[in-house]
Amino acid sequence: MLLLFPLLVAHAADSTDPTFAAAPAGAEAEEPTTKASADLGATWMSGNTEKFTVNAAGHASHMWDKNKIGLEVLVNYGRSIGDANGDLYLDDAEREAGFGDDAAHYAADLRYDRFLSDTNTVYALAGWLSDKFAGYDTRVHGQVGFAHYFVKNDSTELTGELGFDVANEDYVASVVPGSDVIYSVREMLGVKHKFNEDVGIEEKIEAYESVEDFSNTRVLNTIALTSNVSGKLAVKLSHTLAFDNVPVPNFQKLDQTAMASLVLTIL
Repeated sequence: MLLLFPLLVAHAADSTDPTFAAAPAGAEAEEPTTKASADLGATWMSGNTEKFTVNAAGHASHMWDKNKIGLEVLVNYGRSIGDANGDLYLDDAEREAGFGDDAAHYAADLRYDRFLSDTNTVYALAGWLSDKFAGYDTRVHGQVGFAHYFVKNDSTELTGELGFDVANEDYVASVVPGSDVIYSVREMLGVKHKFNEDVGIEEKIEAYESVEDFSNTRVLNTIALTSNVSGKLAVKLSHTLAFDNVPVPNFQKLDQTAMASLVLTIL
């Protein structure tokens, strides 16, 4: 992953690269631009099985002059009545015990970008996460870095980022009491592509490599396919993979989430 750094530097230094000529002057826009959208998906089951889940996300950004600020919020929450004895039947005692959480993932990221040119930015980010089923009571992190657009035109964006991240992790006290501070190098490659006016795909893969323990690496990958239904409504299919090579003790290394949701463009 660290091989990305010389690639970013070499490409940023080559002002004759054709992707520079093709890049729109988004950072030089005369009028401020604001965008906002919301994703929502849900499942409800009743009868022999008692369960519901809610998946929601919010995306907002505002761009003015050579500045951009963005906010991303994610919620994945589920409750069910558990089959405690494993007999594939919810008996009266289990139903009387009631619902319990079986998914509780919440995250929010606030990011500021300053454009140095149409294809280069520096950024600062603050984020918060809570996922008790992965062992994290809270995980708060701050990050600074450099981003470069290898390709930026009306149909395609290819982006690379390199940054430094500091995270304070508080673990679920009933399982792993205590907390830790993790210092990591963060690398990211992302692509967005529009097949036509109605259908688009995007993927982002990022890695966090601890500078104190190289085996402590986290890899996150998200891919999403979006298809417009109307001017402000779209259908979105997405898959998120989170791999933690050194997970919180007693927890699994790999988490995956697949979602189908409706996307409402607000602004």
